[in-house]
Amino acid sequence: MIQQGNIDIRRKLGFAPDYVKAMQLMLQSKQPGDYLIELGTITSLREFAQAVFIAADLEIAEYLESVETLKRPGNLAYPALHPNRIEADLG
Repeated sequence: MIQQGNIDIRRKLGFAPDYVKAMQLMLQSKQPGDYLIELGTITSLREFAQAVFIAADLEIAEYLESVETLKRPGNLAYPALHPNRIEADLG
């Protein structure tokens, strides 16, 4: 059994090559600018784990449990920001 603190925490999850591509586009831009490399979405650990367990054809409840003693006293709020400017300027 995998023991985890708060499995309902929400985080921004992204694919590293996408971030690198965004950084390259910023460096190659003819006009300098300040950009947020942003996905526009946030995902809970539960949602991420469910997708992984479904892909492995396993029942999440059999392998993952939330344990109160592992929970952090507080979690930061991660708002979903939108990548409007970087999309408009750099594609």
